[in-house]
Amino acid sequence: MKLSIAYQPEETALHDAVLERITPLLFRPKVHESDIKDGFYHTYLTCRNGKNPRSNGKNT
Repeated sequence: MKLSIAYQPEETALHDAVLERITPLLFRPKVHESDIKDGFYHTYLTCRNGKNPRSNGKNT
């Protein structure tokens, strides 16, 4: 998903406020039961080959 926001320089404060609100929504990690081990939540970053370890080899 690509996100592009066009704005004028005088709208920087509004732009920053919008990004502050939407960025956590865009990048909120998905929690899977398999990620919770021993009571801890484990996050998985993208592997070096650019593929998600949980995606069965498909790019996400």
